[in-house]
Amino acid sequence: METNLLAFGELLRKHRRQSGLTQRDLARRVGVDFSYISKLENDRLPAPAIKTIRRLTEAIGAPPEELLAAANKSPDDFVKGSATKQSNRREYSLPPHLDVLAFGMDLDSDRQSPDSYYMQLLHGLQAEANRSAGAKVNLRSCLQPRFDVDTLDEISQRDGLILTGRLDLYMDGVEQAISTNLPLVLANRRIGGKTLNCVLSDYYPACQELVDYLYGKGFRRFGWLGRVEKAPHYDYRLDMIRGRLASKGMQILPRDCHFLEQISPDAVLQTMAQWIALGDLPEVLICSNGSLTPHVQRAMATAGLTCPDDLSLACFDNTDFVRYCHPEPTRMATYPAEIGRRAYRRLIEILSEESERSAPETILVPTRLIEGGSVRPPR
Repeated sequence: METNLLAFGELLRKHRRQSGLTQRDLARRVGVDFSYISKLENDRLPAPAIKTIRRLTEAIGAPPEELLAAANKSPDDFVKGSATKQSNRREYSLPPHLDVLAFGMDLDSDRQSPDSYYMQLLHGLQAEANRSAGAKVNLRSCLQPRFDVDTLDEISQRDGLILTGRLDLYMDGVEQAISTNLPLVLANRRIGGKTLNCVLSDYYPACQELVDYLYGKGFRRFGWLGRVEKAPHYDYRLDMIRGRLASKGMQILPRDCHFLEQISPDAVLQTMAQWIALGDLPEVLICSNGSLTPHVQRAMATAGLTCPDDLSLACFDNTDFVRYCHPEPTRMATYPAEIGRRAYRRLIEILSEESERSAPETILVPTRLIEGGSVRPPR
């Protein structure tokens, strides 16, 4: 049967007016936002799922067959849905209410650094939510080891969760979130031993490609600068780089690995100044993320060194920090905003009737090697 979204919106508006209800009246009866009804009637959202059509027809007293036909839904599905209406299957808000739990992130502070990796991820997620108008999204800073009773109860009232940030450092809170049994997606993280939906960069081939690229340029002594070991997610990158080097019979020497308690200009400058003073630098230094590279170059310039003549640099991520680098660094570009967008879309899929029984998925976002002027084969 030929259908279109406009036909559904027109039918809904016609029956609503015949019932004497305003859009706000109908929204209250169905338990949705007024804006959701408005968007349905004005062809700004797809025709809703069976359970929503059921609520609409009950509220306006319309025969379900017309709206079902306009939405290209089968009457048999409507009957099946009615038969299971009293089952223990969760009923979601319309539009759904989602919480994004940002572990270890003070959002008020991090918003002052919009170029940071996780802020880009959150911006992509929020932009996708705004574009699709499919859900209400609440960003929540999670800075305590565990949620208190009131906060956990509030989270439990949501329809779905997206977990991101420094999960490894807040596992008690993460476990509490998982224990709500809400549909959830991990953004840029996975948790060992648990089968959960997650969206993350495809780090394995990315690290292989970066090592192979530098190895092909003739580098044999690699260095690393990043956060303290076991800080999410930089340890994954270092572990994979070490593994790829090991496959070539190489390793990063302990003296060539330097770890920062925090990523800040002063911390980078101090660490690099001490390293340079030793007079024993590696041939190429890999930075755990692009925000470090301008400060590394600054420390080199202060010591009278140049990049890449005295030290080649490579890094991960393609944040706007690279604009402050001269020369521009060679980097393995990751796309946190795309991770945020896909995490949001995956959660919406899970909330749909069609996907509620689907198995958890790991969605990998591709990376890309971008050559800059910061790498020159060793002499």
